[in-house]
Amino acid sequence: MFNVLPPLTSLRAFEAAVRLGAFNLAAEELNVTPAAVGAQVRSLEAWLGYALFERRNRRVVPTASALRLQQACHSGFSTIRDGIESYAAEGGSLTVGVGSLFAARWLSPRLSGFWMSNPDVSLRLVHSPVIRESLPEGFDAAVVWGRGNWPNVSVRRILQPALLPVASPDYIDRQGRPNSPSDLAKHLLVQEKGFDLWRAWFEEVGCQVSENVSGTTAGDGAVAMQLALDGQGVCIGVRDFVEDDLRQGRLIALFDPVTVGKFAYYLVLRTTYESHLATKQFVDWITRVGNDVLSNRS
Repeated sequence: MFNVLPPLTSLRAFEAAVRLGAFNLAAEELNVTPAAVGAQVRSLEAWLGYALFERRNRRVVPTASALRLQQACHSGFSTIRDGIESYAAEGGSLTVGVGSLFAARWLSPRLSGFWMSNPDVSLRLVHSPVIRESLPEGFDAAVVWGRGNWPNVSVRRILQPALLPVASPDYIDRQGRPNSPSDLAKHLLVQEKGFDLWRAWFEEVGCQVSENVSGTTAGDGAVAMQLALDGQGVCIGVRDFVEDDLRQGRLIALFDPVTVGKFAYYLVLRTTYESHLATKQFVDWITRVGNDVLSNRS
């Protein structure tokens, strides 16, 4: 029966492309390249024997047949997801998306407390997904930096960060220390993709600096921090993440920490998360830890 179905990978790529309206958005959700999505769609078209998209200049538009097939695929994937979630709830497994920097600098040092309180939960940490209209399939929760205004999900704020520019002593010896926030435009700024942390800090201190500054862009927060530790530039750091480096002299704070009001780290959950025991246990634990950190700051 099931050996007459197209490959699941092709169906997933096709369903995401139709649902999101673009190959590049589907690629972002699936953690592949747009070219890979296109290849999977062409493979599915070859298997079916008919076209699923009309190519119009640089746009691809789903056909009527594609829209019907997408609805069937979406319904089928939802049924599979619900079945897996139901099984996972019984087995106590939990998949949490989290960025590498947050995982290494904040979550990992505290995680033993969760395991001690919940020894029967099997926790799986994977790279945090892009949140659009909902939490992507396969995730029970995700720690995400942003404004907390994602639709169709339940959101808990777990860390309101204080930001500060940091650099290594070696970098300061070579390049000098900036005297004001505007001086940073003359320095090599290590940026995460999107410039979000730097933008939030500059806005908070009332300084306008173009995003087109000299420096290095890293798509991963842990890589950006390592570049600063290696003397490659000035990085914007979250105070909770760099305290040990500051205390031991590996990094130098160039200005006082500034708490940003628009952004925070949020725990993003399905609206039905309370029916999943392992997720609820994780929510209770991380909320309590976040409150303890906040209390210690007061």
